[in-house]
Amino acid sequence: MVTWSARLEPWRADPTTSGVLLDFDGTLAPIVADPAAARPLEGVHEALTALVSRYRLVAVISGRP
Repeated sequence: MVTWSARLEPWRADPTTSGVLLDFDGTLAPIVADPAAARPLEGVHEALTALVSRYRLVAVISGRP
C-alpha cells in the first residue's frame, strides 16, 4: 500500500514543477449564501503567500459565477 507521504514526495521534492489548486468555498472560506460576502479564513492570505513563493502554480478555484 502506498502512503500519502510517498504519493506527495515528487510534489514536495521539486516544487518548481508542481502546482497547488485549492477550492475557495468551504475550504479557504466558510460557505455563505451571498458570493459577495465570502471572505477567506484568518491566515489564508499568509498561507497562500508562502505557497506562491515555493510552487510554480498556486490557484484558487470556485464554482461560483
